[in-house]
Amino acid sequence: MNSSESFDTGGSINVYTSLLGAAGTRTGTYFRELATEVLESFGETGPIELTSGWRAMALPDPTHANPALRTFLSEQTAELAALETSYPEIAPLDNTRESLDRIEQWLLHRYPDTQSLSADVENLDLVRAARAIAATFVALGGGRIYVVDPEQMKPVRASTPKDAYPYVQRVSEHGLAGYPHHTWTYLRTSVKAKAPGSPLPPRSGQNLRHELETYAAEDIEN
Repeated sequence: MNSSESFDTGGSINVYTSLLGAAGTRTGTYFRELATEVLESFGETGPIELTSGWRAMALPDPTHANPALRTFLSEQTAELAALETSYPEIAPLDNTRESLDRIEQWLLHRYPDTQSLSADVENLDLVRAARAIAATFVALGGGRIYVVDPEQMKPVRASTPKDAYPYVQRVSEHGLAGYPHHTWTYLRTSVKAKAPGSPLPPRSGQNLRHELETYAAEDIEN
């Protein structure tokens, strides 16, 4: 606990042991002193980086605490290149609004509805398309990419095929994190046959642009 590595390595406090400690010492300040030690173990807050999220608790690399994210980012260039090679009509995947248009047209051509999309959830090319969407949102709207680490999720729930799809999350200059948006939701919204309540007609080919603007305009501070 007395190290800045505690947050990074998942240092934990046994609640039962803490209760025993409080009962044994009977100082009346046990929990306050324990909380002080925990806060001091975090070290100084690191710098904020809008392109990759914020480095909280002095972590030298935000991917260090999430091996799945580290692997995801290391494979990003090769995965997007593979998608461009398989589907030249999508190229170039250059993090522009026009590239989002090409991806959306590709989705509309392949998937007539959300049922067909869900049936194809394990298709690697679909995951690659979600990778491209995430990269473009972060490039144009700021924030960071996040992925679920299956090993870290084991105590909570079993992994699912949708865990392969990244999230995007905006981060303010003060280190406040916005809502995590799952790219799977963006894929579903793009191919929906009905879109009640949406300002856009269903399957308009304009959904990803609209979602990008909504994402970029998100008010994180309030």
